[in-house]
Amino acid sequence: MEATWNSREAGCRMTLRLVQISLDVLTAAGPLNYSTRFQAGLNVLAAPNSYGKSTLLQGVIFALGLEGMLSRSTVAPLGPIMTTVADLPDGRRSAVIESAVTLTVANTRGAHLRVRRFVKSDDVQNALIQTWAASSEQELSTAQQVDTFVRQGGAATRELGFHRVFSEFLGWSLPQVPTYGANEVPLYLEALFPLFYVEQKSGWAGVTPRMPTYLGIRDMLRRSVEYVLGLSTLERLRALNALREERVEVRAAWTRIADKIQSEAASRNLRATVSSAVTGVAQRRPTLVEADVDGSWTPLENALERWTSRARDIESTRIITAGERTPRSRAELDEAELAVRRLGARLRSFSEQMSFLQADLDALTSRLAAVEADRRRIQDVQKVRALGSELEVPLLSEDVCPTCLQGLDDRHVSTGHAATLEDTLLLGGAVRTTLIDMRSVAESRLGDFSRARDAIRHELERARSRVRLLRDELVSESAAPSLVEVREQLWLQDQIASGNRMIALIAAGDDELGQLAERYDYIRGRIRELESEPISPQDQHLLSVFNSGFRQQLLEYGLRSLPAAQVSIDANSLVPTDDGVELRFDIAYGMSASDTIRTKWAYYVSLMQTATNSPQGHHLGLLMFDEPAQQQTAKISLVALVRELGKTSQNGGQVIYATSEDPDDLDEFLRGIPHTRLPAAGRHLLSFGRR
Repeated sequence: MEATWNSREAGCRMTLRLVQISLDVLTAAGPLNYSTRFQAGLNVLAAPNSYGKSTLLQGVIFALGLEGMLSRSTVAPLGPIMTTVADLPDGRRSAVIESAVTLTVANTRGAHLRVRRFVKSDDVQNALIQTWAASSEQELSTAQQVDTFVRQGGAATRELGFHRVFSEFLGWSLPQVPTYGANEVPLYLEALFPLFYVEQKSGWAGVTPRMPTYLGIRDMLRRSVEYVLGLSTLERLRALNALREERVEVRAAWTRIADKIQSEAASRNLRATVSSAVTGVAQRRPTLVEADVDGSWTPLENALERWTSRARDIESTRIITAGERTPRSRAELDEAELAVRRLGARLRSFSEQMSFLQADLDALTSRLAAVEADRRRIQDVQKVRALGSELEVPLLSEDVCPTCLQGLDDRHVSTGHAATLEDTLLLGGAVRTTLIDMRSVAESRLGDFSRARDAIRHELERARSRVRLLRDELVSESAAPSLVEVREQLWLQDQIASGNRMIALIAAGDDELGQLAERYDYIRGRIRELESEPISPQDQHLLSVFNSGFRQQLLEYGLRSLPAAQVSIDANSLVPTDDGVELRFDIAYGMSASDTIRTKWAYYVSLMQTATNSPQGHHLGLLMFDEPAQQQTAKISLVALVRELGKTSQNGGQVIYATSEDPDDLDEFLRGIPHTRLPAAGRHLLSFGRR
């Protein structure tokens, strides 16, 4: 009976285990199949060349939609036997009609995921991956099938993108990393899996993993190793990204405040000069507000001085008394109070209408977001349908209509049948266009109402000021100056009051801008600090463990071209170096081809050992080597490698080792090492009737 796998009990931070794989090919002569179960620990597939060992390992990669780690090509990397023509066990050849790979994997929580991907099919494109997920392997047989897509835009981020599904299954939250352009992208799985699998054809060329540079990720190998090891440098990169996002928010807040100051100034017939772009404290200049005085723009402080001086002059001259103008003042007070009531009513009406408009705008925005989300889901469903999925269309919005957002029951639609995906998408597009237009109109109306309300509020303020002044006049002594004579004085007082309020608003705005400038300086400084921050003690320890394990294995594998003590993992690039120079195969330099292979072994195995014991590591705990015995590597080196792989897999990991070594030599290599031999009977991996 197969033992229950638990990577935590094994002392390893393993996140994936291969459980079972099945390669199925339908030919004109009949079906071919290879199916096997993998076990935790060391799994050995030993067979002669051309048996199909690479087909098995690449089948794992293909099933997971990860062939993009090998090439940008969308052609399945599985050879003629699964794509065009099969060499049958009896020596005949037969055309391939249909072929597929089915893979079952488990994660550290014990959940299982089964995937099936067609290599060749008349009905299903190979960009479709069929999936079944369950809490145990036994429950997969009753799990619901969900069709996903891969090798297309959105595969890593969309709801039906397989790499998003697979990342969530692994429990990974892939970080955003910079590209060679101005944007950031997720650290794609295709950039991580070269650290877990070395393929035979070109994988053993060079010391470092072969990375898919076409993805355009800057320092791709470094970022991938940082994530796998769990180095804080990636946390630092996340912190940098967060600071850059905050910098964008500071700029947006600055713009909002600057726009508000300019809008308030314009409503008072003033002119405000404020930087529209965020600056630091040292570069920031105070906001300048100017008033039109006798046809020329004058700083508001100077204008207030002139208005105040003029008001004092008027107060010092003889004008008609209040008693002399009492009848007119009473009539004007009645008119002013009526104006206040009317303006107040208008203001309340406008405010109420604006509340309704804002509610309508919020509802339109919410409906538009729902329609766009459902439209994306429909596009994804349409995409997997186009790839060959025959599943029923899933509920798109949890029993909610994407158009009206009302709940749906079991009633039939009026036509008696549901619309097609294409019709639904067209309708959704029309609804989306309508909603965008409606939102634009609502925003425009809300802006118009806002400006009208501000004007009414300003007019009401002046009317109230006039009422106060008239009341003051009527209760004052009869010898007080008349309203007619003080009209200019009232206007001056209104201007002075408005100007003082504007100065208070400017002071508050300048205070906010000052805080933003300080925050902007902090963000800029912190970004500079993080960009130049030395390596943390935790990272130093991890790299030290990585380095020491790497050098120790170089000694065990018998590195000959240079002393192992002279080779190290560079802390910045995370690649093997010799005296600060990247290590690579170079006959003139003295690095032999066999030592290049030994160095590659040491890099992969020590990375797995270090990362699976790192508290923050993200290694799969899985390593797949396809024909690691390259360049006539000495047998003593292979013995050391096999023993190291056995020791590593015994700690809870899983190693798939495909080799064409002489059977007697291999038996000698594996003596005393716990391992599982994968079936390898017959002339080829795929044969008639094998299960």
